[in-house]
Amino acid sequence: MLARSKTLIWQMQSGLASSIICLAVALGGCGGGGGGDSAAGVEPGPPPPNGPVEPPPPLPPIPSEDEVDAADLGSSDNVVATMTGISFASPPTVTFTLIANGSLTVNGVDSSMLRASFARLTTTADDFDSSNWTSYVSRSEDPVCRSQADIDDGNNRCTTFTDSTDPASIPQSALKVQNAAAIGKTVAHQATTESGGALEQNSDGSWSYTLITDPGDPANLATVHQICLQFSLAATSNNPCIEFVPEDLINPAIGEEATSLNDNFYNDYHTRKIVDDASCNSCHDVLTVHGSRTATGYCMTCHNPDSSDANSTNTVDMKVMAHRIHFSKNLPSVEDGEDYVIWGFRNGEHNYSHVSYPQNANQCTRCHAGQEDIDYAAEQGLPMPLAAITPDGHDWATYPGRAACESCHDDKTGHGGGGSSPCLQCHSNVVERHRDENEEAARNLSLNVESATDTGPGQQPKVIVTLSRDGVPIDIFSFPGKIRLGFAWDAATDFDNDGISGFDALNIEFTIGERNSVNLGGNRFEVSSPDPVVAGQDTIAVMLFGHQDLGNCDSTINQTPEDCLPIGSVIKFFPSTASSATPRREVVDIEKCDSCHHRLAMTDSGHAGFHATPAENPRLCAGCHGPGLGFDVSADFRVLVHSIHAAGIREVPYKGYDGEQLQYPGDLSNCEACHLPGTQTLPTLVESQPLKGGLTYTTPLAATCASCHDDNVARAHMTDTGGAVFDGTKAQADNAIEACNVCHSNGDDADIETVHSR
Repeated sequence: MLARSKTLIWQMQSGLASSIICLAVALGGCGGGGGGDSAAGVEPGPPPPNGPVEPPPPLPPIPSEDEVDAADLGSSDNVVATMTGISFASPPTVTFTLIANGSLTVNGVDSSMLRASFARLTTTADDFDSSNWTSYVSRSEDPVCRSQADIDDGNNRCTTFTDSTDPASIPQSALKVQNAAAIGKTVAHQATTESGGALEQNSDGSWSYTLITDPGDPANLATVHQICLQFSLAATSNNPCIEFVPEDLINPAIGEEATSLNDNFYNDYHTRKIVDDASCNSCHDVLTVHGSRTATGYCMTCHNPDSSDANSTNTVDMKVMAHRIHFSKNLPSVEDGEDYVIWGFRNGEHNYSHVSYPQNANQCTRCHAGQEDIDYAAEQGLPMPLAAITPDGHDWATYPGRAACESCHDDKTGHGGGGSSPCLQCHSNVVERHRDENEEAARNLSLNVESATDTGPGQQPKVIVTLSRDGVPIDIFSFPGKIRLGFAWDAATDFDNDGISGFDALNIEFTIGERNSVNLGGNRFEVSSPDPVVAGQDTIAVMLFGHQDLGNCDSTINQTPEDCLPIGSVIKFFPSTASSATPRREVVDIEKCDSCHHRLAMTDSGHAGFHATPAENPRLCAGCHGPGLGFDVSADFRVLVHSIHAAGIREVPYKGYDGEQLQYPGDLSNCEACHLPGTQTLPTLVESQPLKGGLTYTTPLAATCASCHDDNVARAHMTDTGGAVFDGTKAQADNAIEACNVCHSNGDDADIETVHSR
């Protein structure tokens, strides 16, 4: 009989390792070249990170008399499937509702439209790594062509076939993907799903599906089980899952309390709720793989330690695969020249060796966290975890399994003593080992612009600034790093750096030192501008940014991000000709940037070596990266950011960023993943100057749109219909009248929200 106390179960499982997983299986691919804008089949609105500790389950939609047939659903419809019950007469039967567009009961579903996964949680008291899902449904993958039909199948690449089962005698030419690493050229086991069980609609409009797979007498099944469903519909749909303990489910005294339909289930039973979909979707928006699989719980039932890719030898265990995909570019094995490849659907090659993760991979609580991680962050004065909190989210630190650890540290394979996971024998404090001490030190430094005087036309501004560590001002003159002060004109409308060339992208920019500054006492520094404010400026921006040098930060040679501690940048606005300052518009939210980037900072040689390292302030970035900045192509901030993030769909790579090097993980058409509401629409808030790229100029709206839509058809539309100028003279771009607002403004049939609708 299974002990229902979670505390007792944990005692029984002492030393077991639930492994860490960042369940964003693959970076979401974007649309086709040039004009594409999104990954197919996603819906708007990634949930915000750092959700409640125990989020209440959503109320299921109630079947209604309003109906829709499954055959009448289309890609614009959305179906929500909700588990409502389970009975276990061996085999089990699950009941669920299917509601389309929030109110319509879905009829006309047959069993060919449904697939079910079925797994149990397996544990062994003396094996740290054994708390994993084990599927009841499995198949074999053979990497070898066994018949002429295999060769004739266009999905296989072998040119000969063999009936030999001896790996030593199977020729390379008989391998389906021509990969010498295939597991001894023999069959590999893979978990899978079932279909074709009995499906019927109930009198209340709900549905019941009885599985084909029969695990046996439920009275003998005392562990946590899980069933998940996938629907093949023209509409988008979710993957509902239900967890339960068969032995307790059939006990009349317990019944439904032994299912995840009960609010106390995850308090009563120790399962594997390590990651929440919201954590993945806050970057991946919505994570969708294998066509219509969107729930991490569903993924886990197949992607477990028992499953491998026969064509590459690589496991498809979720904790290993997810870690390796996100860390691929920096895996020790990849850095040594090996590729990280999974051969997937139809023997298609998925080479993740070039995947770059947009933050430090040791931020484990970006993907999975428990209440312990919130408590630790509060105690240490650290930022709160960005992951949605789950009951077992802290298991990444409590039970660090060998498989999970070696998925990133793949140069440590076999490191340590015996057993499945000896990690805790030496690494007793995994949390401390995964702290980013440089980032924490950088957060302890802060800059402040206290005041600015003499900001009128022709005057040379005087600015009082401080640099503080842990809130206490320190001496800038003796600080081992670089603090820069900059000024940008025309901040009330748009930053004006037209005519500025070279690395001096700001109107005025210089390093604070003894020649231009004086310590007023208490480490408050008055800094004098070497140049005056030009005439005709309503508002000017004062920008303060810098870094601490930990070794080679100020060099443009052999510099690495670990050499720099970027300090949070500051921008403040002061009137010049106006009676009061008008701050430059805010377009993006740094918290949205940091949802994926964790702490946005630029430490490459161009920023740190010549200037200083800016961090955490998009408006300050725009102060340099304005319309006039562009040595070969425009480096205006809107062009630069859109183009880099759209690398996966552009026809012409921007500054070397191509689809192999970088893929945006979410949906490019979801502008509010980065933008503040309403700032991405037409007409724009201000009239911008033409954007410079080398010796030519492009009209501003066209330059922005072509950052993603850079194919010839899109550019021809902007030119012929929108009056755009690409790569023209400054006079041509100045005199052009862009007509994009005629069709694409708010409320128009082709407004930005409509053409970007998902």
